[in-house]
Parts: sequence; C-alpha cells; structure tokens
Amino acid sequence: MITLIQLQYFVAVAETRSFTEASKQQFVSQQTLSIHIAQLEKEVGAPLFHRTRPLTITPAGERLLEGAREILHTKQIMLKDMKDLVAPEHGLLRIGVSHAHAHLFVPDILDDFFRQCPYADLRVRELTFEEMADALKERRIDVAIARPPFSYGSVKYVSLSEGDDLYLYAPIKGLKRFYGDRAESIRRQLREKPSLSIVKDAPFIITLVGTMREVLLKQMMKENIVPNVKIETTSLETAITLTMRGYGISAGAGRLLFPRVMTGTSRDPVDYGCYLIQRDLAGYALSLCYLANVKLTPLMQAFIRSTKRYFEEKGFGKDE
Repeated sequence: MITLIQLQYFVAVAETRSFTEASKQQFVSQQTLSIHIAQLEKEVGAPLFHRTRPLTITPAGERLLEGAREILHTKQIMLKDMKDLVAPEHGLLRIGVSHAHAHLFVPDILDDFFRQCPYADLRVRELTFEEMADALKERRIDVAIARPPFSYGSVKYVSLSEGDDLYLYAPIKGLKRFYGDRAESIRRQLREKPSLSIVKDAPFIITLVGTMREVLLKQMMKENIVPNVKIETTSLETAITLTMRGYGISAGAGRLLFPRVMTGTSRDPVDYGCYLIQRDLAGYALSLCYLANVKLTPLMQAFIRSTKRYFEEKGFGKDE
C-alpha cells in the first residue's frame, strides 16, 4: 500500500534529484529515505529513478510525480479546511487582489476584518486579474477582488461595484510644461467639454497592461488620435505620480484616481485636473469571487462582510 509519507519523500527526491539533499530537507536519515523509496518502487512495480549523479527520473517516476503532487496538495487543502472548522478564528485566509486595489482598498478593509477575526492569518497576493482566475481555480487563493466574469463557470460572484467612470488626468503643472502660455486656455477647454483631442499632442503616461490602457487607446482610435506615449509603467501608482510631477498626462478610473489625487478640501475633480471622458465602463466593475464548490469558511465570510461594507461606504469614482 502506498503511503502519504512515501509520496512526500518521493517528491522531495524528485525535486532535489538527490537522496542526500532530500533527506536533509525531510529531516530523516538517508537510509530511511532510501528504504521508503525502495518500498514505493516495489509497490508500483517499476524503478522511479535512474541512480545517476544527479538522479534522473524514469517515465514511471514522471507519471507518479504528477499524481503525488496532486495528492499532497489535496492533503494540504483538507488539513486547512479542518483547521478552519476546528479553530476558525485562528485559520488562514488567502486573498488575491490587483496591485492598485491592494494599496488603495485592502488596508481599510483589514481594519474591519481584524476587528472580527483578530487571530486570523492572512496572505495577500498581488496579481493581475488573469492570474487571479488561475490562482482561484488551482486553490492557491480563497477569494479574489476581481473583474467578473472568469473564463470558467464554477465561480460565485458578490458584486462590489458597477462600472466606473474614466477620467483624463491632466494637472496644470503638466499642461504648463507642454503648452506654456496656452495652458490656461487648454484647461478651460477641458473644463467646458473634456476630450482627448484637446490634448492629443501632449505626451501620455500609460500602464503597460490593464483596463485603463485598453480603454484609453480604444478612445484615441475612436477620435483618430495617434498617441504620443512618453512613459509606460506596470504600476498605476507610478503613472499617477509621474503625471502629478508634470512628466505627462494620463487617465484612470475615478475609484482609483480620486483617492490618490484629490488631497485638498475641494470635492470637484476638475480642480485637481481630472476631466470626465467616459461614463460607466463595465470593465471597471468589481466583485468578490470564490469557487462555487467550496464551503465558505468563517474567515471568508468575515472578509466578504468587511469588503462589502467598505465599498458600500465609499463608492469611489461616482458622482454624489
């Protein structure tokens, strides 16, 4: 009979390609490890390794390795689920969230979450929305703050927000750098009837990937604008900061842009150089996502409550 410990030792040897290194990793003697591998080979009826230096794995070993990893992963999930049931307040919650949302939303959400679950352990993984779909499916995260829907159907969604509005971010510092004496005239035009065509010659700062880039470039094509992209960055925070410093102009969803830009007493986005370009973009809708066939743990339920409460109270990027 194949045992879990045999599979654990086998995976360690397969990954290190060394009995010596695997025995150190597993905190057992090399002799004990070798006995377990020999018993496993007898059970499956085939050698699992060629005894070379370093070890090479046989075709039978490759096939067993695939199944062994899956079995051991299932074991970890089962132990986690049991721990959550026995001591839910001491469990582990793994969340996936985009980099921009992690910086903006998560700290405030956790203030409320940890009031409910002070002994919980949390793992925050900053991922793209595409990466979140795979991580959720493979059970590397328990819940994600993401854009619905994912490409497979076994996911439940808790709506957090409808589509957001897209704003051009063109602070006066940048306009003065690019347009000189015409800056105030450009600013007035943007106030009266905001359009990308007004600033079509200005250098843009955009993200390398993401909804903002897709929507902005699509709108430029619609207005027959050839974008003058001065800076590309993977981080929305960097794009906004560089725009604030006057190195270019950019765009963003109101929900993400306003908290980073509107730091004074005025509640009018235009006062900070934010001009409405498009309303209610469905691509900016957010939901809490989790696998439909997974039972909600107390920690997941608490996190969902905290996140829903936060979005209900804030409503970023919407006119009031």
